[in-house]
Amino acid sequence: MPITCTTRTEHYATGKKLLQHYDLNEDGVIERAESIDAAQDYFDDKITKEELDFVVLCYDLKSIDAACEAAGPDKCVQHVKVLDDHNQPISYATVQCNGQTVETDLYGITGFSLDEGKSYTTKASKAGYECHVCKKNFTACTSTISLLLKKKKCTQSIQVKDDKGNVLRQAKVIVDGTTKYTSMFGGPCSFELTSGVEYEAVASKSGYECHDCKKSFTACISTITLILKPTELPPPGKGYLTVNTSPTGASITADGVSCGLTPVTNCELASGSKTVTIAKSGYDTESRTVTITAGETTNLGTITLTPEPTPTEDIVIEDVCIKRSRIYFKICNRGSTTSSKGTAYCYVAGIFFDTKDYRALRAGRCYDYYFSKQYTDTDKEIKVCAFEHKNCMIISETASITFTSSPPNAAVLVDGTLIGNT
Repeated sequence: MPITCTTRTEHYATGKKLLQHYDLNEDGVIERAESIDAAQDYFDDKITKEELDFVVLCYDLKSIDAACEAAGPDKCVQHVKVLDDHNQPISYATVQCNGQTVETDLYGITGFSLDEGKSYTTKASKAGYECHVCKKNFTACTSTISLLLKKKKCTQSIQVKDDKGNVLRQAKVIVDGTTKYTSMFGGPCSFELTSGVEYEAVASKSGYECHDCKKSFTACISTITLILKPTELPPPGKGYLTVNTSPTGASITADGVSCGLTPVTNCELASGSKTVTIAKSGYDTESRTVTITAGETTNLGTITLTPEPTPTEDIVIEDVCIKRSRIYFKICNRGSTTSSKGTAYCYVAGIFFDTKDYRALRAGRCYDYYFSKQYTDTDKEIKVCAFEHKNCMIISETASITFTSSPPNAAVLVDGTLIGNT
């Protein structure tokens, strides 16, 4: 039997007493919070479903008096339930019927006071939703009416920036399992989402770490901005170099960093590839390429240095005498006429001379001559050639030379002695 303000209910003397119990402000109106209290009591089995519906009817009709009038003789309460396309209740949806406009409660239910057995039409709506099966014709109070709405789709823009406010190109964004990227020019990426639904967005990019890169949001209210910051690379780790040489006392540098003189033990260096240079006076400079690993010691062992070649001795002509078409050579080797390293040789026009020999050459001709020296060192043989090249004119005692010049009357000197004028 339908509840009225004058009939008894399961737990209250009259329907009006039921409404007055939930009218905590005693203002003759059932507020939303008061209707929620009634719904909680229903779930706690403190009131029946019919009693809850009567409280909700009063809430929808805005006053206790209106509810009492609507629940008069031949009146009934028609329940309407509003669901989404996943069969979940939609709270605070607007429902219209017979000129009345009411709102669903937290459980997606509302009610109308209608004439029992009469035909009506009802329709539901809510912002962010569109009609699915949102309008129905029905006969009052034969069954609960279910109306269906579905969420509208919308386009949500998501921007990714760095911690200085610069847009980031090709940043990765994930929303609800869908991955998209910002544009090549740093423009936002777009997602098709269900309007009004809560989502979470996460951004990432190689070389960057999270700053404010994860946000929860309600779809399509505003553009979402996620923030990344450049990844701070840790300082390079330190490793160590150990090296010795034979003989010791060689200077060790690694990419310009001095490690001192050998023996070198645990010279601290930044990790990475290094060129190690080993230098000692009188020895060939050596180099090694090594990889320094953080926390580890790289040991090059003992490097045997190679002595530089013994400097060659200068061989110079101290004097050349021209006499009777023969040429005499005196060889100066560091102030001595003999070589400490062996025999010195002279070649004139391809003819061999030793330091004390002489050979006849044709008068009046020019010849090339050079010296060579050959000796044996402790390790290897070294040959030194062509220290001096000259053209030498060989003349006989009876030869004569005539000089002319233009203009005439030029002085002629031979070996610094004036012999006449042209």
